[in-house]
Amino acid sequence: MDIVTVVALYDENLNYHPGGQTYAIPVDSLIQGTKTLPTAQYIAGTVGIQATADMLKVKTANYGVIYLNMTLAQYNAAIQAASLTPPIEQVLTLTVPTNTPAGTTVTNSALFNAVLINVSKNGANLDLRTISMVNSGTNGVVTLPSALVNTDVIAFTFYTK
Repeated sequence: MDIVTVVALYDENLNYHPGGQTYAIPVDSLIQGTKTLPTAQYIAGTVGIQATADMLKVKTANYGVIYLNMTLAQYNAAIQAASLTPPIEQVLTLTVPTNTPAGTTVTNSALFNAVLINVSKNGANLDLRTISMVNSGTNGVVTLPSALVNTDVIAFTFYTK
């Protein structure tokens, strides 16, 4: 299995690591979205607005959840550099059948171990930060920010690990 080296500013318990903590993680670690966190440790008594950034939330097999101060594109580039073969982008388009109860999840075996690049609903791109993804059995389960209704068209652009 390929390994990628990343620097995390926060660990699973949101402990801050000044300058970052280096982790060697499997390239198949699961991206769970982003979280806005301070880019430096808060110093009591200081005045002003503390700088923040959207940190990638990555669930790893070895370290639990870590927060990386990098964009999804930077993370994907690091994975590609660490991998022997670059991932192949795939697209899965689903139409919600008529007479389906409204819900916010999509379960599909094609999304198992998927890394989402883009998700659109009826042609409008959704913010990946509002979407969560987990594996369940042999399926990928994606939770969307709003309910799906009859005849909605959902398109996933992704690659699998």
